[in-house]
Amino acid sequence: ASTSSTGNLALHEVCKSQPPARVVTVLLDANPSAVESPGSWGNLPVHYACSSSASAEVVKVLLEAYPGGARTYNNTTENMLPIHLACKWGATKDVVMELLSMYPESSTLRDSSGWVAMEHAEKLHAKHPSREELIAALQLAPQLVAVANSNRTHVAAKDDMDTLKEEMRGLIEKKQWDGLIKKVGLDVRGASIVLSTASTSSTG
Repeated sequence: ASTSSTGNLALHEVCKSQPPARVVTVLLDANPSAVESPGSWGNLPVHYACSSSASAEVVKVLLEAYPGGARTYNNTTENMLPIHLACKWGATKDVVMELLSMYPESSTLRDSSGWVAMEHAEKLHAKHPSREELIAALQLAPQLVAVANSNRTHVAAKDDMDTLKEEMRGLIEKKQWDGLIKKVGLDVRGASIVLSTASTSSTG
């Protein structure tokens, strides 16, 4: 992939210039790793997009290609996440919502100046067209964090139940009855989960 004199790849440079999403997609197809390659000052393409008035569609394309971008600090003196840059430079509400949807906890994290995203938004000029919408979007962040935590708990609970199910099956197949009694004693759910169905057992 071609690079500029600053060490940025073409994707980094394009994201500085409010590109159409289709241009970003073409560059990603040509060099998929570019989206997670640090450019000048450790900036990823999403950092440039968020500080250069890129559209929400462009930011979405970048985050779908590399979700970790929302969690990545650049290496400038301010050490910022994409959401800090978006709020500092007055990105649209939709851009911030894309960032929050990918990483809602970013709203609570501070840059090296000690500022959270809300403080950057509040510092925008009172007449800035995005200021009030950004503040309103950031006020939704705690709800998004709660939903994300709930989803993680649900996934963890499902994984835990799947593990218990496999352990119960294994103990029964090996006729390890003492182990089975101990397992049910430690986790009573083991006596209530469905271990086989008509499709998995010929004897029902």
